[in-house]
Amino acid sequence: MKKSLLKSTATRFYLCICFFTANMTHAQQVSDKDGNLYDVVQIGNLKWLKQNLKVTKYNNGDLITTGLTNSQWSSTTQGAYAYPNDAEVNKVVYGLLYNAYAVTDPRGLAPEGWRVATDEDWKDLEIAVGLAEGEVNSPDWRGVIAPILKANSYSNGLDSYGFSVMPAGVRDASGIYNYFASHNTPRAAFWTSTPSATQEARYLRRLFRGGSSNPNNDNHINRSNWHIAEGYSIRCVQDVTTPVNLIDFLIKSDGMEIVKISWSTASELNNDFFEIERSTDGKVFTAITKIRGMGTSNSVQKYHFEDKNPFLGINYYRLKQVDFDGKTTIHGVRFVNFKLQNLPSVSVSPNPSHNNNITLNLTNFGDNKVTVYLIGVDGSLWHTEEIRTDIANNNYPLNIKKILPKGQYVVKIKSVGIEETVKLIVL
Repeated sequence: MKKSLLKSTATRFYLCICFFTANMTHAQQVSDKDGNLYDVVQIGNLKWLKQNLKVTKYNNGDLITTGLTNSQWSSTTQGAYAYPNDAEVNKVVYGLLYNAYAVTDPRGLAPEGWRVATDEDWKDLEIAVGLAEGEVNSPDWRGVIAPILKANSYSNGLDSYGFSVMPAGVRDASGIYNYFASHNTPRAAFWTSTPSATQEARYLRRLFRGGSSNPNNDNHINRSNWHIAEGYSIRCVQDVTTPVNLIDFLIKSDGMEIVKISWSTASELNNDFFEIERSTDGKVFTAITKIRGMGTSNSVQKYHFEDKNPFLGINYYRLKQVDFDGKTTIHGVRFVNFKLQNLPSVSVSPNPSHNNNITLNLTNFGDNKVTVYLIGVDGSLWHTEEIRTDIANNNYPLNIKKILPKGQYVVKIKSVGIEETVKLIVL
């Protein structure tokens, strides 16, 4: 059964801007996992994406859940996104609205080398554009800097830095869409990746038109926290000075039970060491080696490592760089499908099926414990069970209690070092 979410008033900080100038970098463009391009602007000590995030995949290639009904949006504890004002056409201009589960998912949303802005990142921006330092840690509505950040096509927007905030609205914790650009009090709300002290909450920022009852809010910027089930926009940032300028990070299987990993740097600053981390699901990573960095270097450095004990199936790798002061930067996620002879295979029968009498065929799994998940196209979990496989038996009837509606499903099989999926159609 799908775990329901008990709502609380806990939240994450977000930015809400009601519709002043920093260094701008217009030539650079950044691409996300989908190939969407973003312009870059430097404000204060950070580079910011000028557009709201619109990626539909995590950085390991997994699709982010979407298409949820109001009740599904309200109850899900998985990362999800929605279109502003529930219209796909709005994605181009306004980006996407994400719940905070997507923000915190370890598979990552931000383009490589970038991160979802933290509460501290927003404070850096706010001070750079004129917010008094005595106000920066205050909650609620602060300063008169909102017009500086808002696109000049909205309200009192000046867009002095090219930050170009536009009101994408929100999807609230009950699944309702509100405060889009056409609303009489449109809002722009941005998640940060900083959790609040209250359970199930994160910090955010808001800007919006106050309307006749709150006209001054049109100039202020709000710092507060809100429930993680809300759907808000996201902006990504990058430090202007990075400790390591990475040229490449390459993963290759040599076909002989070894995965070869290599990377090179153009320059390094106070670089203590690298760690190679590996995962079988792209979510939970474990360090498998530690390699010393060059400290400070302005010449090209090349690094190599061989993973002689990869898992069967897909292996995910990422590169963690650690400064002498302990600050870390994550690069990549790369993956390789490590195939051996007699690779496990999965099928279901009958397929298509007309009822719940479904048999799972597991070949070359040997004596093993596997977990079976039956997932709807909307990401909902219809069934899960554990099966103990053995060499003498390949067929395992599934004990499905629910009546499956007609449609397409994905059967996912997971075990140590193994993850396989197969499509199931119910007529």
